Amino acid sequence: MQLELDEMNAVQIHALIEARANAAVRSEVRDVRETLLPGKAVRQGDVYLVRLHGGASLEGLHEVMQSEIPTRQLVDGTSAGSRHMVSGSARVFRGPVRRTVLPICVRETALLGPVVVGTGEFTVTHPEHAHVRCPAGVYQVVHQVDAATRQRVQD
Repeated sequence: MQLELDEMNAVQIHALIEARANAAVRSEVRDVRETLLPGKAVRQGDVYLVRLHGGASLEGLHEVMQSEIPTRQLVDGTSAGSRHMVSGSARVFRGPVRRTVLPICVRETALLGPVVVGTGEFTVTHPEHAHVRCPAGVYQVVHQVDAATRQRVQD
């Protein structure tokens, strides 16, 4: 391997690195459009999407709707592990929703993130996890928490 690199120019090395990086990116898609019912959640790494209700009803969301996240990134940060991104027919807003809107599966101590409002089906992508295809609806992002430190887990 070292000999190969010694014989390559910078452009060739860059192309090799890029090809290996692209090969490492996960492109699997987990389709939950039929199974993700209101009150249920789907996990992607250290992030859970809890479906609040079907359709794009904005019940209980008026305060949240004031602050859209234009990047549609669900986790703050710049690392690869932070790249939970929404694509398709959905908008992402700074959350959380009021606790009274959350299903009972979300504990009082849960670390809540943004709110996703899907007007149609959408996909949550990530470079290290399977992509997740979701049905239209309103979703609360819940971050995984380390029980010992009470801090958000970061993948």
